[in-house]
Amino acid sequence: EICRDSIKTLVDLGCGPGYLLSTFKKKKCLGIDNDEEALRIASKYSEVLRIDLGNKNINLNKKFDLITCYHVIEHIKNPHYLIKNINKLLKKNGTLIIGTPDFDSAMARLYKNRFRMLHDKTHISLFSLDSLSRFLRDNGYRIIKIDYPYFETEYFSKKKYT
Repeated sequence: EICRDSIKTLVDLGCGPGYLLSTFKKKKCLGIDNDEEALRIASKYSEVLRIDLGNKNINLNKKFDLITCYHVIEHIKNPHYLIKNINKLLKKNGTLIIGTPDFDSAMARLYKNRFRMLHDKTHISLFSLDSLSRFLRDNGYRIIKIDYPYFETEYFSKKKYT
């Protein structure tokens, strides 16, 4: 688990309107997104930059304790560019939290072509748990925890899927 007090600096890649940033009010935060309107809203919570995260070379000359990249990687044409940029931004022993749909999940297998995540035309880099884990390990990351938040929501029930 991450100790919130140990986080001094945070960058939220694909910050959108800054909901995550709003929870880290007293930290040195940076939000990065490509959407001007989202950044306008996020600027209430932290410094923001408009950057296309699909760029081959992003250089901020800063390092961060925590990098969040929640539902971004599946929208990036070349995820290798993104992970190389993250490598440059993350402090040694820093933490990366990354979230993306699992395109080989139970729901993906159950619904096949009707799996709703497949119908978003902006989902262009599709990962399974295995492929994302390998991708991260191949790029020098040690996976500490894998979480499936869906199972703790009101939308999941065993009866529904048995």
